[in-house]
Amino acid sequence: MALQASEYVNENNCHFPTAWPSRSPDLNPCDFWLWGYLKDAVFSTPIAHLAELKARIAQHILNVTPETLRSVVEHAVFRFQLVAENGGQHIEHVLHHSSEI
Repeated sequence: MALQASEYVNENNCHFPTAWPSRSPDLNPCDFWLWGYLKDAVFSTPIAHLAELKARIAQHILNVTPETLRSVVEHAVFRFQLVAENGGQHIEHVLHHSSEI
């Protein structure tokens, strides 16, 4: 999946002026959205075996629409702004009091 994301960024001329911050779950869409989305979707009904688990993960990844990705990016920008406003500190406590996300 990381390779696909990297290819998408390169193909769509998405260039970032600085390196992505490492270990920053507040800023990482995989941490603040994707893993929770997949967990809820994949485990909505019981899974019988590993092959079914893999198939469901692939299915739900492919079902993510461009509109959903656009919304995730918009929320990421909102989070970037919150981190900047909070001096680079974690923002989970701020998000729990916000209706934006």
